[in-house]
Amino acid sequence: MASSVNSFSSAFSDAQYFESGMIRSEEIRRQLDSSSIRDKLEAMKRIVALISLGKDASLFFPDVVKNVATSSIDLKKLVYIYLEHYADTNPDLALLSVNAFQKDLTDSNQSIRALALRVLSSIRVQTILQVILWAIKKCVKDSSSYVRRAAAFAMIKAYEMDSSVADDLQSSFEILMNDRSTTVIGAAALVWREVFPLQYELLHQHFRKLCRLLVDMDEWSQVSCLQILMLYAREHFPKPKNFHVDVNENEIHVAREKLDKQPIDKMFSKDESEDQIDEDLLLLLKESEYLFLSRNSAVVLSTVSLFFHLAPYEMFLEKAIEPLVRLLSFSCDIQFIVLQYIFVIATIEPNSFLPYLSCFFLSERDPQHIREWKLRIIKAMVLKGSVESLRPCIASLMMELRYYLQKEESTIAHSVTDIVGIIGERDTSWSFLCVEVLSKIASHSTSNAVVSKAMGVLRHLIQKQPKEHSRIVSYLCCHLMEKNAMASTAKAHIIWLVGEYRDLLPYKIPIELFRIFCTQFVNESNEVKLQTMNLGAKLLATFSEKVRMQNRQIDEESTLAMNTAFHDLCKQLLTYIVKIAKYDSDYDVRDEARLFEVLLLNEENSTLDKMTKSIISMKKPASSMLRHEDSLFIANKEWREKGPILGSFSHMFDGKVVSDILLPNWSNVSKCKELRVEELNQNKSTASHPKYTLESNSPNIERFYGSESLSSSGEYSSEKQVISSENESETLSSAEESVSDSSYNTDEEQNVSEERTNPMMKSEPNRSFIYTLSGNDQSLLESTKEQSLISEELANKKNGELKGTQVDLVSELSTMWPASKETLLTKTKKNWKRLVNGWNCGGIEIDYYVSRHASVYGLDVGIVCLLMKNTNLFVVSNIQLLPYQKDEEGTGYQIPELLTSEEAFALKENELKELALHVKFKGRPDQLPLELECSIGKFPLSFRFTVGEILRPEVFNISEFEKKRSLMSGMLQMESRICIQESKTFSMDDDKVLEEFLHSTIISTTNVARVTSGRQESQPGESNLYYSARIRGNEKLVLMSLSWKASDWKAGIFLLLNSEDIVVGSNLLQYVKRQIDNAAKEAQLD
Repeated sequence: MASSVNSFSSAFSDAQYFESGMIRSEEIRRQLDSSSIRDKLEAMKRIVALISLGKDASLFFPDVVKNVATSSIDLKKLVYIYLEHYADTNPDLALLSVNAFQKDLTDSNQSIRALALRVLSSIRVQTILQVILWAIKKCVKDSSSYVRRAAAFAMIKAYEMDSSVADDLQSSFEILMNDRSTTVIGAAALVWREVFPLQYELLHQHFRKLCRLLVDMDEWSQVSCLQILMLYAREHFPKPKNFHVDVNENEIHVAREKLDKQPIDKMFSKDESEDQIDEDLLLLLKESEYLFLSRNSAVVLSTVSLFFHLAPYEMFLEKAIEPLVRLLSFSCDIQFIVLQYIFVIATIEPNSFLPYLSCFFLSERDPQHIREWKLRIIKAMVLKGSVESLRPCIASLMMELRYYLQKEESTIAHSVTDIVGIIGERDTSWSFLCVEVLSKIASHSTSNAVVSKAMGVLRHLIQKQPKEHSRIVSYLCCHLMEKNAMASTAKAHIIWLVGEYRDLLPYKIPIELFRIFCTQFVNESNEVKLQTMNLGAKLLATFSEKVRMQNRQIDEESTLAMNTAFHDLCKQLLTYIVKIAKYDSDYDVRDEARLFEVLLLNEENSTLDKMTKSIISMKKPASSMLRHEDSLFIANKEWREKGPILGSFSHMFDGKVVSDILLPNWSNVSKCKELRVEELNQNKSTASHPKYTLESNSPNIERFYGSESLSSSGEYSSEKQVISSENESETLSSAEESVSDSSYNTDEEQNVSEERTNPMMKSEPNRSFIYTLSGNDQSLLESTKEQSLISEELANKKNGELKGTQVDLVSELSTMWPASKETLLTKTKKNWKRLVNGWNCGGIEIDYYVSRHASVYGLDVGIVCLLMKNTNLFVVSNIQLLPYQKDEEGTGYQIPELLTSEEAFALKENELKELALHVKFKGRPDQLPLELECSIGKFPLSFRFTVGEILRPEVFNISEFEKKRSLMSGMLQMESRICIQESKTFSMDDDKVLEEFLHSTIISTTNVARVTSGRQESQPGESNLYYSARIRGNEKLVLMSLSWKASDWKAGIFLLLNSEDIVVGSNLLQYVKRQIDNAAKEAQLD
């Protein structure tokens, strides 16, 4: 509590340094010149706080430099941070401290060594370049990965200072690329990009290693490494089949339907398209796939970019789209970048995001720039997406767009109405819905901007199908005559529609509209005046033609008189507004008025009047809204093929930016494939200890994304070697040599083949494993039943009279091992524990369990069974498990010891191998550190054993048990009470259920022997269970008993434990109590 208060008060007091104006610069200088370390620290904290606030602190440079040689580590770190920030501004003064920097390169503190190198490389003075190069060569071999990483960044600074030092830095770069630390390798990849661009010969032998280590790198190294590997892949691998640039619209629709109909059990199986991809390119895509789950948005975007430029279309569609859409839930800053990525992809492949269309609907919280980008993406999908893919989305999209228009936001009205117009133009079946939506918005909206945009799009849609939408034109015309308070642009559009399609309307409507606007001609805007004169000219031309045609034919006099009257009325109204317009302030209005006066109202030139009226009466061609104006640069197929990387400035600004990196062309063939093969280690000498070789073809261990089907490299053999015991009275040596061959029966072969062909059968618990005899050892195997009953069977067989000698115990155990293959081939997968995942061990997955069989090496030796699988796409050779070389002095006790060492072997792609290790325990539930060596490298491993696994069963009868326990009292005796809540699983009336539950829990979690198979009642109505065991390594005795009252078991189960080893006994007490509690909770859930 006191430490928490102190840390809080310290943090609160440090906040004062960020308050500006509290102390003058003279006071800071005085503190820097003080002899007190405390004053200097306070001054440096204030200076660093000023830097973090963005203020200039360069005036303190001379005072700070004088404190470089301080003995305080905290002060030196702050000084180095300051010098690194301002070394460029005062290089001459920084040179005074070069000797101190060189001295600190040998400091025992890794942070000081790294800071010294960072500051030294920040001094941009040519005279000390050789000193910097010397420091880099020294630090790339430093024992600390933090310092080696700093050396990598120093190489970039040295190159920026003088590009001619690239050759001198190449040897240091190769050292960093061969480093075992992923943080160093990630920094080395950045060095290649900055110092050795396009020198791919430096990456050939490291390509596969970089692919495998992508997951383990730090996030920003992953970003740079993905770009490097992308450029390398485009330069050296042929283009995959069905690459997205070459896929047409029909193939995209087929790929989407194929993905939607794909069953769940095939989602992670091997794709057909993978057979048509270079194996190294496939390795890159598979390893980078895990980065889609990164919490860093930059990593996810870089991975999306890699799949966009390298993966086939189906793989890109399946893997990259959903992680990209997931980033839309991040902050607005990240959304802005993500939407730009999505817009580029949607412009090229619009159907990719149609299933996620609702993710681009606008939110009330979205700022304006986010709204604009979302609408641009929706527009791109609607504009270029296939009609078949769009049909299921149109209903929800139109409801959303109608809502946006009803909100009357002028900032988005233009984009929304454009989308509605594009939808109506793409398919005539949607046209009526779009026209209806726009007409209602135009007639009911109070926003002039929204009405104007809606009318502009409505005009385009009506032009496409004028006869079908004549009713809408009539409705708009009547609405305009009733409600004249509309925007000028909307009025102009309606007047144009009425004049253009006057023949489809009742003759009185256009004339009345023309008369109304003639009366208020002076007060209208310029565009309305122009459209009013156009309407009058079109009406005059129409009725003039009707009168002329009726004069040639025999028509009714009433019709002729009516057309003549309308003609005269239109001519009078047009003459009226033309005379007014001749004196208008706008020159366009004046010019059009004079034009109509000469061409239409001049009766002297009848021929010109006839031609003019015919021109005016012609129908205007309908313009199209399906234009690609949003991304002319992105639509260029040449730039899509070899243009800038996705997410670059070129895509953001829709034009070429010189600083962007351009993608190289795809290679025609796979280049330098032989140089990408990693050097394999030579076979090492095998250990002298005998060993177990386990040949197995069990189903795959579940990987990161799920289970996978077995590959062809894991075929089942028709004949396997199994163990058989021929005679119970044989000696140990004869038992070790007894081997017999057997094969699967027909039913088992059929079951195995069904498991290989049907991935859904992998969830079954029973699995078959075959042990092969190797050396002079016996194959030891446990089944689900025998592992918990070995000690009890021994007790029944010997009636509690088993001797404690090693040879006798092993020979008795050997007689209990079943020889029938039905039992040998039975094992539950739930006993396996995951030791290490493939992505953390060079692609080698390892599972293990601790067997309860006795080892031929002694009673203190246990057997650890391993199951290894190669998840790589290539063969891994020289695999060997060796003891981890570590100094254990001063630990107080010894760690478990590995007695057997497996001979070096190789694993093919997806191949499985089982092996057994003999481990000598030292009396403690400790970890066993090992090291896996293979052709890929060295990887540390660590087995963690529970306290129940370091025990071995020791059989007593009840009298011997009570005698031994009477001698182990006082500190050697521990007790505890376990309370189990009542449920349907445990019945108060049936004591046998509780006894079986406790016994199965104890036997399954701890390697102990039950003292008797019957129930012991020390008192009437009381039940007891007794167990005994010894600790492997020190042979100390452990006795355990559980007792409870059958009539009142809810009062508690009393656990009494006696142990000659107090530490192990205390741990075992808590372990057993915890296991019973967990088992009770699981039983209640079931």
